[in-house]
Amino acid sequence: MPLGPDKASHFIVGVESHLRRTQLDNRKDLTGILIWPQKFPNEALATLYERIVYVVGPKQRFFARVLPFVIWKVDVRNYSVNEQSIAIQIIDNDGKPSVEFSKDEIRNGKELVFDIFGDENKSFILFGYTSPKYRTLVDQRYHPKDNLISAIPDPLNFVKMIKKMNGVGIGVVRQGLNLDETTELSQAGLTVPNYENFASGFPDVWLAANCKFLLSACTGSWWFGFPFNKPAVITDVYTPVGIRGLKNNLLIFQLPWNLNEKKFENFAWMTANPRWCYSSEKLGIDYTNIKNSPEQIVDVVDEQIARLDGTWVETDEDEELQKRFQRFVWGKDADPAYLPRVGAKFLREHQHLLPD
Repeated sequence: MPLGPDKASHFIVGVESHLRRTQLDNRKDLTGILIWPQKFPNEALATLYERIVYVVGPKQRFFARVLPFVIWKVDVRNYSVNEQSIAIQIIDNDGKPSVEFSKDEIRNGKELVFDIFGDENKSFILFGYTSPKYRTLVDQRYHPKDNLISAIPDPLNFVKMIKKMNGVGIGVVRQGLNLDETTELSQAGLTVPNYENFASGFPDVWLAANCKFLLSACTGSWWFGFPFNKPAVITDVYTPVGIRGLKNNLLIFQLPWNLNEKKFENFAWMTANPRWCYSSEKLGIDYTNIKNSPEQIVDVVDEQIARLDGTWVETDEDEELQKRFQRFVWGKDADPAYLPRVGAKFLREHQHLLPD
């Protein structure tokens, strides 16, 4: 796996792609070697993977750099974060979780949830968002010319959702690094784990494995649920390019508003301009980005809860709109059984952005 940002999403998608492919190949005789010659983005997750594959990691940095050149007659498979195809979707969705927690980790995990809620069986959502500080520390040097702050939604857009979830007995737990304390979120009922009482990285991994689903605001934090086949709601997505993940994932998009023509650009335009929301030259001049509203966020979270509880009612219109979007992204052979969906109400209201 090549060097890149120290991001859990890059780490997880690379490892899981290989583990799930191996499951489907039914090659139990294989020995897996993970080459990751840089800092682990999450120590607890790396520990889980070390139980099932040999990890040549940051402590063997030199060996990790030369190993790909000295091994031979083996299958070496690289990965790409933005790789997208029906074949990959089948692998992602037919694969089963490969990692398991130890008895000590299970005990610590129950203690963690009890520490947060006073109830180890509490139902909760894991809410991940990012900050200008995180984008500057982790991403900026890989995209020096981009305005990486522009796509970040305002966390206050999620206050209404947090209040509603707490009102129906579903907790909302914060996920993310380098985040400032926000009084409005705390007052709404957002809880923050006490990371200092647990092993490095463990809270994010345990909470992702045991939440109802993950909610990610224009960030890859939802990938923490992927090793455990936990679905996600992803808001403020900015392009259909690179969409992948579990079939139970729901997406809604932030949209480019053309300042000259006074209209939203469509999905085809977003696909042709996949990093439009980071353009330092055109943002604020040719177009601006319209983030998801509090109402849109509540709608898609409500939909995910209804789907998981088995109470969601799909209309013929919703089904047809989903098929149109999926054919646009994955081609005429798109199989809905393996594909994530756009939030139903969002797609109804923005169906004019779909190709004819």
